[in-house]
Amino acid sequence: MRFESGVRVGEDISYRYLRDRFSALCFTAGAREARELDAPGRSLQGVHLAQDFLSQQNRRLDGETIRTR
Repeated sequence: MRFESGVRVGEDISYRYLRDRFSALCFTAGAREARELDAPGRSLQGVHLAQDFLSQQNRRLDGETIRTR
């Protein structure tokens, strides 16, 4: 699985191209930058922003070595 951010279907790539090459597509919308929320449990250890996870996951899928703490 790979997440591609900032791609505009119909402008950067055509829907027809995607449809013809993949058996499943998931179109989503979201923020370009993470933002903190004042939610219960947000400050607990192990709770992370999704934006950080998605960016790191893309780098892993590209074969980049990710340094962990």
